[in-house]
Amino acid sequence: MMCPDCKYKPEARSVIHVSEDGQAFICPQCKLSTPRAYWDELHQIVNKPPDNVNHPAHYAEHYPFEVKEIIRIVMNCISAEKDLEPYAAYCLGNELKYRLRAGFKNEDKIEEDIKKAMFYNKERRQ
Repeated sequence: MMCPDCKYKPEARSVIHVSEDGQAFICPQCKLSTPRAYWDELHQIVNKPPDNVNHPAHYAEHYPFEVKEIIRIVMNCISAEKDLEPYAAYCLGNELKYRLRAGFKNEDKIEEDIKKAMFYNKERRQ
C-alpha cells in the first residue's frame, strides 16, 4: 500500500495509523487522511491470486493496478469530458494499452510496442 498523495510506502510491519472513527487511514508522513475504502479496494486488487486467463502476471506485476484498470479509468474520464467517436475511443484505448504494456511480454519488442501505440495515435487523429 502507498499513500496516494506523497507515495509513502510503509514497511511490512509498520504501524498503520487509523482515524478515531476507524473510517480512514492517516499517512504518517504527510498526514493525509485517506478513506478506508480506498485502501481496502487497493489491498484486494494487489493481493488477487494468480489467474493466467483473466489477470496474466506479466500484465499485473509492473503497476499496482492492471493496465486494463488504468485504461478503464482514463476512458471513463475522457468519455465524460469529450465526445469521442467510437473508433477514436477504440484507438485511444489501444494506444494506452501498447504504451503501458511496452515490453511486458517480450523485452525485445519494446520498440515494436511503441510503434503500435504510435499507429493507433495516428489513426485516432485522422
